[in-house]
Amino acid sequence: MKNLLLLLLPVMMLSCCEDDDAVPQPAIPPPCVEVACETEDEFFGKAIRNGECWKADTAFFFKSSTKTSIYLDDVPINGIEEGLIVSFFHNANLEDTLWFDINDFRDPAPHIASARYSYREFHGVAGSFSFLFGHELTYEDYLLIDYFNADTSIIEGHFQVYFPDGSVNSYINAPDSMRFGCGSFRARAL
Repeated sequence: MKNLLLLLLPVMMLSCCEDDDAVPQPAIPPPCVEVACETEDEFFGKAIRNGECWKADTAFFFKSSTKTSIYLDDVPINGIEEGLIVSFFHNANLEDTLWFDINDFRDPAPHIASARYSYREFHGVAGSFSFLFGHELTYEDYLLIDYFNADTSIIEGHFQVYFPDGSVNSYINAPDSMRFGCGSFRARAL
């Protein structure tokens, strides 16, 4: 019995000691082969949105003095343009996972990116899905930058994001919630 306890003691000690400073890594995404979502376009945005293949008609990014925003937009239908906008501040560590949440522009966290799916009309925003203040960081909504070359003006990456609810005008046929899985993009500078 004493030998058994001596064998179990190191295992118990290792399992009880967590590294509180460790940043969680994204969950392994579900197999992306369940829904075929391929494209031949050189620049693209694609994902499995609410269980169906979604492909953006345009994929570009814009760098301002403080942040980079990636636009994965659809061609307007009946005057309504919609698309996913992903942004991160220039202090972001692009070699690490960026988590989707609300980021304070006065003191941006280097591990946070923002995401919003919006519906736009000629006169303004007709609604959107985004994270609200008080939203709890889940470590399931993430952005991974695989390649960023300022010389060639190309950015590539992967993402996964879930918006539990949105605020969208009633005349837009929007879902109650929006989930993007198996997302990837390759965008050019505007």
